[in-house]
Amino acid sequence: MKTRPHLILALLLIAATGCDPNAKAQNNDRVLNLSKEHESCASSPDCSAGLRCFDAVCRSTESSLIGDYYAAAGARALAAGEVDKAVAAYTAAVNRYQSDKKAIPATLHCGYGRALLGARDDRDQAEESARALHRCLREAPVGSSVRARALADLAVLGDSGLDPELLAGEGDMAAYLTKQPAAPSTDDLRVTASGDVKTRSRTYTGFLEQIQAASARGPLLACWEANWKATREEELSVTLPFRQRFVEGAYEEDDRDQISIDGDEPAPGTPERCVYDALGALADEFTKGKRTGNRWDGNITVRISE
Repeated sequence: MKTRPHLILALLLIAATGCDPNAKAQNNDRVLNLSKEHESCASSPDCSAGLRCFDAVCRSTESSLIGDYYAAAGARALAAGEVDKAVAAYTAAVNRYQSDKKAIPATLHCGYGRALLGARDDRDQAEESARALHRCLREAPVGSSVRARALADLAVLGDSGLDPELLAGEGDMAAYLTKQPAAPSTDDLRVTASGDVKTRSRTYTGFLEQIQAASARGPLLACWEANWKATREEELSVTLPFRQRFVEGAYEEDDRDQISIDGDEPAPGTPERCVYDALGALADEFTKGKRTGNRWDGNITVRISE
């Protein structure tokens, strides 16, 4: 049998192009388009090296058994609303992964950050929550449910002053809550007044009702807002000593009841002074024209909170 010359030439060309000595090896994962950790898969061969397919998601085979136990305990406590217990368990999980010299998985960073989110009223805890969630965000692939949950949890910290621009950084930030926190809506605040006076005096009970009336909210909410800006405390509670007496004026028609605040005036600029001024004006307006002659003395506590 004779070999056709053009066939031999074709085979030589194929061999030459298939054995290029200058060709560089390519990353096998990239060529095969294998899934990364937390990305979807149908079976383990779909996953990159070091990963296996569990529940249609690629997961790392490197883990700390005891660390995972503590993480499970933290998730259970968080589901039950036991925030302190959850934070302690997730802290133990992170510490165990570090002592076992294992890479902390994104899911653990997310769980830890979510637990700390429940204690975000403490600014240090809120900062640590943002740090843990940022680590989770950096390690979770785009499009994964883990990354989506991390972003949702970080959005909660927006009201605590989180600067979202910092999340674009490749490493941990020195601080995350660098913006002015959003104040709670005053529409949700309640003003309550209570006292320790044992009396059936209508002026006493009526004055307590007046403090809680819509007409008194403006000046008292201004006190709450000033205190929140200074302290970030969401509740303002002030107790002041009051007394009612019948006061005779220069003329008989000027005689009237008078509710006054006993003791020294609180220091200017304090929440006590703000409430003192607001209630002083309210008491004068409330007793104007009243001539009951009732007498009482006692403390009245005004509380402003959600």
